[in-house]
Amino acid sequence: MENKTLKNTMVMIYPYYNNPEMLKLQMRSWDKYEGELRNSVKLILIDDGSQESPAYDIFKECKIPKELYKIEENIPWNQHGARNLGAKVCSNVNDWMFMSDIDIVLPPEAAYSLLEKTLDPGKHYTFERVFAPDLTEYLNHCNTFLVKRDVYWAVGGYDEDYCGTYGGDYPFLNQMEAIAPEIHLDDILLLNYAPSVIKDANTRDWGRKDSDLFTAYTKMHDMKRATGNEKSINPLRFHWKRLL
Repeated sequence: MENKTLKNTMVMIYPYYNNPEMLKLQMRSWDKYEGELRNSVKLILIDDGSQESPAYDIFKECKIPKELYKIEENIPWNQHGARNLGAKVCSNVNDWMFMSDIDIVLPPEAAYSLLEKTLDPGKHYTFERVFAPDLTEYLNHCNTFLVKRDVYWAVGGYDEDYCGTYGGDYPFLNQMEAIAPEIHLDDILLLNYAPSVIKDANTRDWGRKDSDLFTAYTKMHDMKRATGNEKSINPLRFHWKRLL
């Protein structure tokens, strides 16, 4: 990677929930962000109410510019609220926001290539994804994207009515697509770590599509759709504080 001024700056926003080993792996990657790349990136980590393994003691050692926030309530499947908090505290409206899940790594070479690009502020960007370490092909991740902060809030953020259920991604993503259509960058490769590789890579203890949490989401979505208004209102319905 050349040490030259990059075209863009970026805030990387990740929710965290009892994922200490995955966070350590992420930090090994982030610590390789050097030179102008390090100067062009800031990390915002949202600890989403971790009870067993809070992020602070690990994340405080991260070498690149960073902020850590803690949601003080343990709300099941509150990743949407965590993302909204990250977008709220992202104070520089000129920055791009890269949002992803903690089990998805943006390697330094990919981050550098991304920030070198000429990007359209009226679009949002998605990326290629493979499983690490064997680079098995995988579908792109709908909730990993690059978007301008003003676009995110023009949508209204994720709808926190869905927090406590499993779902609620697509109402937000469809509304974002309507005002800032997707551009897929197939030359930007993300690494996804499964629990078979890093045991705490993601959180499955509350169930997913085979649970009552998904049924609750679909019922709520059907009711909202019937009203003709799926717009998010009243984000950040929880107590939070900054730790770093």
